[in-house]
Amino acid sequence: MIRRMMKKAIVYKNIALTLAVVLLVLTGCGGGAPKPVDSILLITVDSLRADHVGCYGGSSASTPAIDGMAATGTRFVRSHANSVQTLPSHASILSGLYPSAHGVLDNSGFRFPGNVETAATLLKAQGFATAAFVGSSTLDSRYGLTPGFDVYDDNHGDVTRVQEFQLVERRAEGVTTPFLKWVDARQPGAKWFAWIHFNDPHAPYAPVEPYGSKFASRPYDGEIASVDAQVGRILGHLKQRGWSESTSVIVTSDHGEGLGDHGEPTHGIFAYESTLRVPLIVSGPGIAPKSVEAPVQHIDLLPTMIDLAGGTVPGNLKGMSLKPLLYGKAESEKEPRDLYFEAMTASQDRRGAPLTGILRGSYKYIEVPIPELYDIDKDPGEKQNLSDKQPDVVADLKTRLSAISEAAGAAAAAGGQSPEELERLQSLGYVAGGDEDAGQSVSYTADDDPKNIINLETMLEDGVAAARAGDLERARQLFSDIIAERPSMSIAYGHLAVVYRRMGQPKKGVEILEGALKDGHGIPGMLTKLGLCFIESGDTKRAIEVLEQAVRESDDNIDAQMYLAQAYEKAGQPDRARAAFQNILTDDPGNDAASAGMEKVAPLRAP
Repeated sequence: MIRRMMKKAIVYKNIALTLAVVLLVLTGCGGGAPKPVDSILLITVDSLRADHVGCYGGSSASTPAIDGMAATGTRFVRSHANSVQTLPSHASILSGLYPSAHGVLDNSGFRFPGNVETAATLLKAQGFATAAFVGSSTLDSRYGLTPGFDVYDDNHGDVTRVQEFQLVERRAEGVTTPFLKWVDARQPGAKWFAWIHFNDPHAPYAPVEPYGSKFASRPYDGEIASVDAQVGRILGHLKQRGWSESTSVIVTSDHGEGLGDHGEPTHGIFAYESTLRVPLIVSGPGIAPKSVEAPVQHIDLLPTMIDLAGGTVPGNLKGMSLKPLLYGKAESEKEPRDLYFEAMTASQDRRGAPLTGILRGSYKYIEVPIPELYDIDKDPGEKQNLSDKQPDVVADLKTRLSAISEAAGAAAAAGGQSPEELERLQSLGYVAGGDEDAGQSVSYTADDDPKNIINLETMLEDGVAAARAGDLERARQLFSDIIAERPSMSIAYGHLAVVYRRMGQPKKGVEILEGALKDGHGIPGMLTKLGLCFIESGDTKRAIEVLEQAVRESDDNIDAQMYLAQAYEKAGQPDRARAAFQNILTDDPGNDAASAGMEKVAPLRAP
C-alpha cells in the first residue's frame, strides 16, 4: 500500500513538473503570463543622461524611485535615442518612425504631420482612454502631437506671448497633479494610456526646494532628484489605487545632456553617448527583474506598447517590440541591429553640416565632414576616432546608413509631407529631386562640421544666459561676434534682433533681420521676428505685409498668425483680426491668448 502511494505521489509530482515546464514555455520562461495589460504609462524625462541615474552607475544624483523600478522590472543597458532634440525625439517615441520619416528634424520650424499614426491614435482605436501631460512649451499642442489624445494637458502658461530666451515650462509637481486627478477618474479595470513629460532637467538648471539647497553645487542633479520624487509619487499612487497589477510603466528620456563633454554645454549639436544614450526601464505585471544587453532604440517603444496592449503592430515600422525580452525570452544571438540616429540643429539654424550616424554592435559611425568611428565598448568616452584606421568598417557602416536614410526619406515623400518639409529633407540628402538639378545636397566642408562650430554654440548659449540675466550689452556683443566670425549662423541674427528690441531699438532689429534675409541667411521664424519688430516700431503696414508672407509660407505657423492678428487689431481691422484668431483656434483650440484676443475684437452685441 505504501509503495503504491509513493508511486502515485511520484507520478503526480512528475505531472506537476511537466505542467510547470509547459507553463514556463507558454509564459516566456517564468516571466509571468504575457496577457494584454489594461493600462500603459509612458514617462519621459527631458535631458536625462543615463549615467546620472543610480541603476546605470550614476552616483551624483538621487534616483531611488527609478532605481526601484529597475530592481523590479527590466533595465535596458544599451538604449539610444534616434534624435537629440525634444520635439523630434518625442515624435519618434510616439510614432515609431525615424525623424526623417515623420519629418520633424528639430524643435523649431517643424510640426508633426496630422496623418501619421501614433501610440495615442492606435491605442485609442483599441478602446483606451488617452491623455498627455507635458511640462514644456516645446511640446505644445500647436506642434502637432495631439491626435488621438482625449486630453492633451500643455498648461504651462501663455506660450504665445513674447518670451525669447525664456524656457516656458511647468515644474514636475505641476505635471503630476493633473495626471493623478485624471487617473483617479478612471473606473477600475478601465483601459488607459497616459504620457507624462517632465522637463525639469532641461537647462537652465534651477531645482525647486529642497533640492536646490541639497544640490547647490550640482543643480542638474537636483533637477533629476526632484523629478525622481514625482516618479515615486506616481508609482505610489498607482499602487495605492490598485493600478499596479494591471499597468505597464515605461521610463525613458528624450536625450541626454552634454555637460561639457566634447565641448557641448547642453544638447542638439553632437550625438555622442552623453546625449544619445538614454535610460529605459519597463516594469509591470509579470515582467521579470533583469538587465538586458540587447541594443534598443526609441522607435522600439511604439511597437512595444501596442504589443503589450494586445494590438497588432503596424507593418511599416522599423522598430521591434521589446515584449519578448520583457517576459524572459533569451537575448538573440543573431546579426547585430542597425540603429540610426541624427542631430540636425547645427544644420537648421546654425547653417552647419547635418549629423547622421549608425550604431552596429560596438561600433558607432558618425557621418559629418570629418567622419568619426568609435568602438564604444572599448572607448565609452569616444576619445579615439578610428575612421582612418578601419576604412572597411567605415565603408560598411556608410552603406548601411545610406540605406536607412534613403528608406526613411522615401517614407516621408510617400507620407504626404508639405512641399516645404520635402525641400528641407531634399537639401539634406534624404529625398531625391524630380529633375537633374533637384535633390542635390548642400556641399559642406570641414568648416561646417559641428566639431568646428561648437565654440560658437558655447558663445550663443552664453549670450542667451546674459540676455536672460538682463545683461543686454554683453548679449549684444556675443551675438555680434558670432555673426562676424560665421555670417551664415542664422540664429545669431534673430537673437541679436531680440536684444535690440529689448534695448528699445526695434528699428535696429528690423535692420538686422532685413539684412540677414537679403543675404540669404533667413531661417524658419525669421519673418515672424521681423514682423514683431515692425509692430513694436509702430509700422503696422509693414508688419502685416511680412506676417502675411510668413503665414503663406507656413500656414501652421501659429506665432506668425498671432502677431498678424495683433497687427490687424493695431491697424484698426477687427474683422481681419477675428479671422486670424479663429484660424489659430481651429489649429489650437486650447490657445488661451487667441481666445482672449477673439473676445477683445468681438463685435458689439445688441443689448
